[in-house]
Formats: sequence, structure tokens, C-alpha cells
Amino acid sequence: MSKNEKEPPEKIVDKKTVIKKTAGLKKPTAENDTKKANWPVKILSVLVLFIGGALSSLYFLPDLKERLPIIAEWVGENSTVDIAAINQRITNQQAEIEALKQKSLVQDNLLSQLSGQTEDKIPAELITRIETLEQSLGTVPEVVSGQQDNSQSTRIDLLLSRMSQLEASFIPLSKNMIDAASAEKERQTLSDTNAALFLQIDDLGSRLLNVETIVAKDNSGLLINIKVAELKRKVIAGTLYDGELITLTSLLDDSGVAINPRFKTSLDYLGEKATTGIVTPDQLRNDFNDLIPQLLSVSDITPSGPWWQNMLNSVGNLISIRKTDGTSYNEAGLDGSISNIESWLGRGDIKAALNSVLNLPGGTQTALENWISDAKRWTQSEDAISDLEIIAAQSYLRTDAQ
Repeated sequence: MSKNEKEPPEKIVDKKTVIKKTAGLKKPTAENDTKKANWPVKILSVLVLFIGGALSSLYFLPDLKERLPIIAEWVGENSTVDIAAINQRITNQQAEIEALKQKSLVQDNLLSQLSGQTEDKIPAELITRIETLEQSLGTVPEVVSGQQDNSQSTRIDLLLSRMSQLEASFIPLSKNMIDAASAEKERQTLSDTNAALFLQIDDLGSRLLNVETIVAKDNSGLLINIKVAELKRKVIAGTLYDGELITLTSLLDDSGVAINPRFKTSLDYLGEKATTGIVTPDQLRNDFNDLIPQLLSVSDITPSGPWWQNMLNSVGNLISIRKTDGTSYNEAGLDGSISNIESWLGRGDIKAALNSVLNLPGGTQTALENWISDAKRWTQSEDAISDLEIIAAQSYLRTDAQ
């Protein structure tokens, strides 16, 4: 040990502490050794008991399965099922079912024979037999009270039993009579229903005959009116109407309807714009609104006047002020006329607007030349459509009257 290393301090042990520790350690006794030695014997005895129980359960398993069905379910066997007995029972039940079917057929045959008999014969026989029984009962001598003849009472009992039998046999017969009465009512109802159906069929036949008569008539006039209406719709819409015009012309040529020559003239006039369509009132109103500034600028220009005067007027008309509420500052001048034309165009009165345009000063006629041509085309097309409608309607009414 080096000098630098310190020696560990010596522990001081008390004598009392040593005595306590040694006192806590007990010596193994013979009793503990005996307990440890008995454990294998116990385990072996448990195994022997388990094996014995298993062997006994296997030996007594058939008896347990018969007494406890749950054990049979666990094992997966069912010793109570006897397939041969079940098959025999099924065979017996099938034989019984066949026998019942045969009896049912016999009963049905008997019922059919009973229902086949006349309704008057069966009640007459029953009434005769009942009357005979009543007469026989009436001939039975009255028995003095206190003295009863056993033979007479026996006969009465027999008669009463026979009457009860007859009543019992009469019940199915009365049931058959009730069924026959209900069947008769059903037949009567069916006959009434058939009669109503025959009436409806006759009505349908007459209506069908009327339809065939109407179809056989010449409906060319009606078709011409329909095609004229389609042509008018296309013309007013401003779309192409060449297809409708060709259809109407071919229908007019194929039909035997006598048409006024003005009809053909109106068709020819409408055919001039069939591939392009005509300008509608809405388009005429918009075009006129676009031309108003140009009308105001050329209102004071005259072709025969001096050039410097026309230039001065055109410069003065570069800026113009108009009201937008439908009125004018100068009702008697050009602005008032333009306001009136706008109001007529707004109402769709193209003819009145055209007449007012034709009365405008000469300088404005040049600017409105195309507009006037479109307006005249519209008014004349409108007149042509009206002629077509009137002539087609008159032709159809005349043909229908004939």
C-alpha cells in the first residue's frame, strides 16, 4: 500500500447486532423437510385421479349422451336418431296423404253429382218424405199419462233419429241451392255487364265511322291555313322563310282547292325576300334612331343652294340638342317630326311612321332612302300576309260548306 492511499476505516461491530442477526437465522427442522418431500406425492395422486376420471367418462359416455343431450351435441353424435324409423314414418305419411287425396276426389265427385241434379227434383223428394214422416207421426196413438208403451217410444225415437239424419243430409243440399242462387245472380250481373260493353262497342264503332268520314274528306284547305300561319310567324320574326314558302306553293299546286289569283300574287311578292328575310319593326326603330344625328346635320342643306350656305349650315348642325322624354323643343320643325316618328315606331305603327318620313324635308330623304325601302317592304309584306290569311280562310270555309 502506498503512502498516498488511505487505509479504510475499521468498522466497529456491536455485539448486540451480531447476536440479533444470528438469532434470526433458524436451523432447518425435520418438519420442513417432510413438507417438501410430500409435494410429488400430491401431484402424482392428482394425475391418477384425472386419468381415472377420464377413463370412467369414456366408459360411461354412451349412457351420458342418452341422458344429457348437451353432451351428444358436444361430441357431435346423436344416438337418438333412427334413420330407418324416420323413413318409415315418412312413407306412412305419404300413404295417408294419398288416401286423403282419393277421399277428396270421391267427395268432389259426389258433390258434382249432387250439383248436377235439377233444383226442383231434390226439394220435392224431401218434401214428400217429410210429409210421410209427419203422417206416420200423426197415426201414433196418444199415450195415456203414466202408461208409456216402450215399443211406441222406440219407434218415435227411430223416427226422430231419421228426421235428424234427413235434416243433416238436407244441409249440404241447401248449401248447394244457395250457391246456385248466387251463381244465378253472378250470371245476371255478367249479362248486364256484357250488354253495357256491347253498347260501348257500338258507340265506339259510330265514332270511328265519323273519324273515317272526316279523314276521307279533302283537308287541303285546313293544311293551307296552317302553312300560312307558319309563314306569317317566320316573316314577322325576320328569319328565312323559303322552306315554308316552297311547301305552301307545292301544297297549293297539289290540292284541288280553288284559290283567288291574289293569293299567288302575294306569294310571289313574299318570295323576293324569302332567302334573306325582311327587316322587322324593332330593326326599323333601331335603324331610325341611328340615323337621327345624320338627319339633323343635313336638314338645312339643299342641293340647289350655294355651297358656302350649305357648308355653313352643316357646321352649325354639328352640335344639336334634343329631348329624350319623347317631346321636342320645336314641335312644328324637324325635331318634332322625328319625335312623332319615334313614338309611332315604338307602337309598331310602321305605316304612320313611313308617311311621316315621306313628308320630311328633301335633304333628309337621301339619308333615309334605304330605311324607306325597308319600311315599304315591311308594310307591303304585312299586307300580303293579311291577304293570304283572308283568302285561305275563305277557301277553307267554302270547301267545308260544300
